[in-house]
Amino acid sequence: MSTVDRQPPRLSLRSPEDVIAIVPYLVGFGPSNSLVVIGLTGKAVGFAGRLDLPTDPAELPDYRHAVEHLAGATARNATSCLLVAYGPAPIVTPVMDLARETMPAAGLPVLEALRVTDGRYFSYVCEDPDCCPADGRPVPGQGSRVQAAAVFAGMATRPSRADLAASIAAHTGQRRLQLDHAAQKAAQRLRDEIDAASGGEADQTLPIVRRRGIAAVDHAIAQHRAGQAPSDDEAATLLILLHNLAVRDHAMLRTEATDVDLWIDLTRRASDDLVASTATLLAYAAWLRGDGALANVALERAEAADPDYTMAHLLHHALHAGIHPTLFHDWLIQAAATEPPSDRADQKSSDATGVA
Repeated sequence: MSTVDRQPPRLSLRSPEDVIAIVPYLVGFGPSNSLVVIGLTGKAVGFAGRLDLPTDPAELPDYRHAVEHLAGATARNATSCLLVAYGPAPIVTPVMDLARETMPAAGLPVLEALRVTDGRYFSYVCEDPDCCPADGRPVPGQGSRVQAAAVFAGMATRPSRADLAASIAAHTGQRRLQLDHAAQKAAQRLRDEIDAASGGEADQTLPIVRRRGIAAVDHAIAQHRAGQAPSDDEAATLLILLHNLAVRDHAMLRTEATDVDLWIDLTRRASDDLVASTATLLAYAAWLRGDGALANVALERAEAADPDYTMAHLLHHALHAGIHPTLFHDWLIQAAATEPPSDRADQKSSDATGVA
């Protein structure tokens, strides 16, 4: 399931065409074989969630749990909903019947339910053949009022979820070789710096790493907000230091919605052994921005690189539960104030410095 907690530009969805036009901007890509739930509070869009359709109607009993979960997440952020499903009628119709039953049970009246198939849309709510003919209506093209307002507000969409995932994939080819070389030099330089600063005292290593890492995070964020990108050496050093969880947590507390591009850049530069932290930071920044689709693909990259990365799992559960990111931010502040970095349960002893 992918979700987004986003309030798009203030506009009224006056027609089914408007609803269909806004969906790609809410979920971040043009959906296919999907059920999309748009949560409304009054007339404002405050939440949207997407589920892949089951591949066979026989999977519907198991699919019910996913729809119920999405209904609960939507109900925590909305008072009514719109449903849009993309796919063939034999698959969509039983899913839509299930969703039209499940959403009201969660306290969400269904204001409209649409199926999009082969470039045409059909309503499960409207029974007027003059308004909603049996052969459907054409899906609106580009350039609608709703799309223009979404673009003006900075909302973006990609052709597919695969395109979105590719936009944060690791660099390859010659660029990868350059980045790996920078990482090797940065690791050796950090080892030398830490050895010199610690004077051979093992108990000084972690405090030095934290101070060095916090300074690197603050510098990178300040650079980004001034419109500058880190050099390869700076990026490699930061990626290594972010392997330390106290440094990662400091970066998370400093991160704002406007920092998405910084973490995309670093996620693309990161090698697989260092990407979990920066991809998780990207997911958090995307969540703050209201871009649930980007947050989900970033978490998938983090979890693929490190299946045991605790913060990625925490963000994953919070995002899918429909928790507002400000509540998660408050939890981060409380955790930082009450839990000493050296006692963090998810810090592996062998990874304590990130430069071993």
